[in-house]
Amino acid sequence: MAFFHPIVMLLVMLGLTTAKKESPCNTGFSIPWNGGYQCICPPNKQGKNCSEDVPDAGNCTWPGNENACSSAPCHGEDAMCINTFGGNYKCLCPPGTNGDRCGEGTYCFPCASKRWRNVTCPVFNDKPFLTSMSVQEVTLNTQISRTRCTMNDKWRFDYSTGTMWVAKGCRGEFCVHFKEAEPSTITASDTTTGPGTTTGPSTTTGQGTTTGPSTTTGPGTTTGPGTTTGQGTTTGPSTTTGQGTTTGPGTTTGQGTTTGPSTATGQGTTTGQGTTAGPSTTTGQGTTTGQGTTTGQGTTTGPSTTAGQGTTSGPSTTTGHGTTSGPSTTTGQGTTTGPTTTTTAGSVPCESLKLSGLSRSSNQLYRTGIFKLQSNFWNERPVYKHLWDLEFLFYEDGAWLIGSTIGETQSGIRVISSALEPQDVMEVWDSWDGSAWVAEPSLIASCSAICDTIWLSGVSWNGPHAYLLGAYSISNNDSNGAPIYKKQDGANSSEITIRMSDGNKWSIKTENETLTTEFTTAITNPVEINNTWTVSSGTIVLDCYFGQEGICSEVLLDGSSIQRKRQGIFSLYGPLLNGRPVYIHERGDTFLDYIIMDKQRRFWLVSDNINSSSGGIRVYDSALSADGITRTWETYDSQDGWVKETKMGAACITNNTVPSETLYMGGVVTSSTPQTQRLGFYTKHRDYHNSRPVYIHESGKYALYYLLSRGYWGIVKATGTASLYMAIYSASLLPQEITVPLYGWVSGWTLMDNITMSSYTNTGDESCRKLNLSGMKRDSLNGLYENNDQDVGKRPSYKHSDGPYNLYFRQSHAQWVIGQDPIQSSFYAYTFNPAVDPTDISTNIWRRWDGSDWIDQPDVVWSCQDDVTVS
Repeated sequence: MAFFHPIVMLLVMLGLTTAKKESPCNTGFSIPWNGGYQCICPPNKQGKNCSEDVPDAGNCTWPGNENACSSAPCHGEDAMCINTFGGNYKCLCPPGTNGDRCGEGTYCFPCASKRWRNVTCPVFNDKPFLTSMSVQEVTLNTQISRTRCTMNDKWRFDYSTGTMWVAKGCRGEFCVHFKEAEPSTITASDTTTGPGTTTGPSTTTGQGTTTGPSTTTGPGTTTGPGTTTGQGTTTGPSTTTGQGTTTGPGTTTGQGTTTGPSTATGQGTTTGQGTTAGPSTTTGQGTTTGQGTTTGQGTTTGPSTTAGQGTTSGPSTTTGHGTTSGPSTTTGQGTTTGPTTTTTAGSVPCESLKLSGLSRSSNQLYRTGIFKLQSNFWNERPVYKHLWDLEFLFYEDGAWLIGSTIGETQSGIRVISSALEPQDVMEVWDSWDGSAWVAEPSLIASCSAICDTIWLSGVSWNGPHAYLLGAYSISNNDSNGAPIYKKQDGANSSEITIRMSDGNKWSIKTENETLTTEFTTAITNPVEINNTWTVSSGTIVLDCYFGQEGICSEVLLDGSSIQRKRQGIFSLYGPLLNGRPVYIHERGDTFLDYIIMDKQRRFWLVSDNINSSSGGIRVYDSALSADGITRTWETYDSQDGWVKETKMGAACITNNTVPSETLYMGGVVTSSTPQTQRLGFYTKHRDYHNSRPVYIHESGKYALYYLLSRGYWGIVKATGTASLYMAIYSASLLPQEITVPLYGWVSGWTLMDNITMSSYTNTGDESCRKLNLSGMKRDSLNGLYENNDQDVGKRPSYKHSDGPYNLYFRQSHAQWVIGQDPIQSSFYAYTFNPAVDPTDISTNIWRRWDGSDWIDQPDVVWSCQDDVTVS
């Protein structure tokens, strides 16, 4: 009777059916696999589809199962073993592998370096089955990085440990090609192998070779004739040892090392991976040779010498006892290095590089500060990126350059030098001042992450700790080596200090309080503190800042009639954005900050949100604070687009100027001058409004103050109604400093030509003593008027010499009039003009009452007669 095999029952349970007429496996059964199928054939059938007869099989039945898979014959964690007929098994191989036992194939994996350091990927740890395989080759399948991944230089596979290292910006997918190991060690005649020796597969040992006790020889190693290997020596995979080579006891030879003929390696020597030692080379006792080192012919290396990664020593070179050579060091032919010498050329790149001391070109200040090492190299030298800006420090055409594009010679700071690292530069740096290269003798590059200036933010800009905001400069270091930073408190001229306290906390000490962290830390660089430093008004944040000391806490942005609401006072808001402070408008809904969109589009922008690319005012300037901006601003107009504003600027607010007690608004008043009734004297009120003084018109009817919602000064009714009579498009803190034109409303805003506003100081009565009036079409009004030494409306008054007429100023209506008595409201003639000197009132049209109507008097002239002699 036929026996139903357990695997068949299992396949049925899994939904896999035995063969039917439509089955591709005929009398066998099929298993779905990798998008296709595999056939399991009965003992009397064979072939891909179980369609071929097995010779002499007869009418075999299915025998019992002896669990052949218990010995785990299939290679790889993803391979599947199935017990088949007669104690046999079938290996179902995963993609990329094949063979009866899945013992041949390819395993691919990603491996990527981080920064300039090597990164090791433990391939055998991830896929342990590879330790029983013979790794045939490791290849780069796909390069992910821009940096070219070249074997031995940027990546290498250690066949003995199954680890992969990548370096210098290389990132990619690599593939291990493997097959089942088939040991084929060849030992030549007259060879002596010491006790406890392990010889790897595919190893060739030359004639007359002596291998010491407990020696391990890696797979694929070739040992030349007459070679002596000391006790406890380990030889890496694929190592070649030249004829007549002597290896001292306890020596370790790295993978892929080639040792020339007649080479002697001292006791306890370690030779790095991929090292090449030339013929007749002698390596002293306890010497360590870095990965990828090349030692020239006839070179002698002293005891306890360390040679850095990628070091090249020329022929006949002698390296003294205890010498240390940095990575990528090249020692020329016939060079002799004395004992305990340190070779600094090719020193390790700084993780953080500080460029400081620029003094000649303030426009290049933003290119100094802290630079961070990048993963890619350029022209065999490291590349650094500025901590905040899109600026790079790189080597090109024989010079270290700082510019926005790696590989381009356009830059703002440079030094012509062949130094392998910028901190090793001995030459003088140059900076571009806008027209020429100038020497910067005090500019230096050093390995440091300590900033010369730090920026404090995180507390409310209008809270009790707002005075802490801003830049602090380093003064010295404490006994722990931690920097001490200080700044002046502008409010009371006291000093604020940031420093470490008690060796494990940070504190801010002011004249009135000390704020100390609740947490403890061993970090001595305050910008690297990761803990949360909380105070009552926020959370302290410290960042590197590369601007100049004494940054203004407030600036006034002003100078255009366009985008008025986005002009005004901007105060330090707190945080840094792209290395520059963020400012907030006095209204609290607009910000001024520095935007970096790409290397071409970098600008200061006024917008409604922080770090927004859409705004109404901008300037392409890399200044590190708003008060340092020197280039031309632009405003956005809905019709004309971006408009150049040559009069706009951001000025530091010092509050050193006292507001005038009295202002005078006037000038050449003509019949076309609008709003003449609002001209005249304005006296400072006791109150301030929107951080600016308020002034009241001499009539008591109108007020001059700053309209924050509009972004300019205006004249309105003193009662506070919304009617706006005059507009002055300025955000100046004091109206006496306003220089822009005035506008009056006459069914639209009209420019008030020749009308200005200025401080007024009464220096005494300097008015004309005698005035002559002519041109009035009522002869009795013409004639001589004499000063009667009585001011009316803060102006002199005059009496006609022959008639009952007086000339005086009606302050309530801003009118000069001719009437009988100043206390009466009736008069004969008038003009709207606030002039202090009556001789200036001829510029406007007078009007005279003819009994029924007011008639224009265009020919009126007032002239001073003080210097006229009557004969």
